[in-house]
Formats: sequence, C-alpha cells, structure tokens
Amino acid sequence: IKTLEQGIPSSEETASLIGVKIFIGIPQLSTAIYTTVVPPADIEELIIPGNVADYTINEMADGSLDSIKDYIINLKIADDSIQSIGDGVFQDCAKLQSVTLGNSVTAIGENTFADNDCLTKVTIGENIETIGTAAFMNCPVLEDVYWESPASYATLTSIGTNAFYTNSEQD
Repeated sequence: IKTLEQGIPSSEETASLIGVKIFIGIPQLSTAIYTTVVPPADIEELIIPGNVADYTINEMADGSLDSIKDYIINLKIADDSIQSIGDGVFQDCAKLQSVTLGNSVTAIGENTFADNDCLTKVTIGENIETIGTAAFMNCPVLEDVYWESPASYATLTSIGTNAFYTNSEQD
C-alpha cells in the first residue's frame, strides 16, 4: 500500500477529545492522507509521532490535512517520524504559530509553510537535506528560526529560492 485515505470521525465527542492534542499514525505507508476531520475547537498541539502501534508515516502529501489545518496552533513532527513534507501541506494555516520538525525530516517541499500570518517560531532538525522554493515565504511575523547543528555539514544540499522571503510591504 502506498496511499491510504483515512477519515477520522468528526462527531463532537471525538473532536473534543482531539481538541487539545491529536496523535496520528498509519502503518508502513509512503503517503498518508487525512480527511473529514472538522474539530469544533482549536488543536493546541498536533503531534505526528514516529510509531503508533507499529504504524509508520514516511511522507505527507499536499491536501493531507486540509480539513484540519486551520485549527492547528502548534505542530510537532517527532524525531522518528515523517521524512518528507510535500508541497503546500501547511500553507495558509489560519492559526499556526510554531513548527518543530524532528530529526527524521529530510525534505520540506515548495510552499510547505508559506503564507502563515501567525507563524512566529520554527525549529528545524539536524538531518534536513532540502528546503523547497518559498517553503516559509510570506510569514510576516516569523522571528525565530532554530536550526539544530547538522549531523553532517554535507547533509544540506539545497535551499530553494525565497525559502524564507517575506515582503515587508504586505498588508
């Protein structure tokens, strides 16, 4: 299996349980797509762990979290979790304030975190290899980018054009 579309119940009872923290894990997949989640409240912290009951996520594709991304306030990808975050996955999230990318993340796609008006802090793990074009573009209040010392200085192979660019004249 390379792709799985996983719907999470959107009942008020379930949503209230995930309103504070949500943990996601899918077995042995190269792409995981999550749909039909409509939480009634903000997701204070979305944690994507390395394993849940022996399930693993290797990549997040564009559209993976479209139904919940406007509710996410803080995002944390665990050290032994996702390796690649696809183009635009977290683009234009209404409330995203902080992002912590664990040491397993090696690639950030194009526009992955672009256009996040509330994003103030990003922590990037030590094994990052590529940061796509405009990955964090137009995040006007992004003040703190923490980058762990690389496991090897040869690890980082590319940072795309305008990866951290923000037009100071934007409204």
